Amino acid sequence: MRIMDVVGESELLKLKGKYIRIAHKDLGSTIEIIGNIIKDKWFDYKTFFEKETDMLREKQKGS
Repeated sequence: MRIMDVVGESELLKLKGKYIRIAHKDLGSTIEIIGNIIKDKWFDYKTFFEKETDMLREKQKGS
């Protein structure tokens, strides 16, 4: 859903053929950030999933 929001599309099947931009550290590095080609809108999925994992761990500690 986050990628669809960044690309500006509400239907999964319409993502094919859409242009995006990426941010990477160097040639051969893993792509971790996907952006809208026109708008300054980005999704950093590595950071997103790290935060989600941290939140889940905190919930488990509190249980």
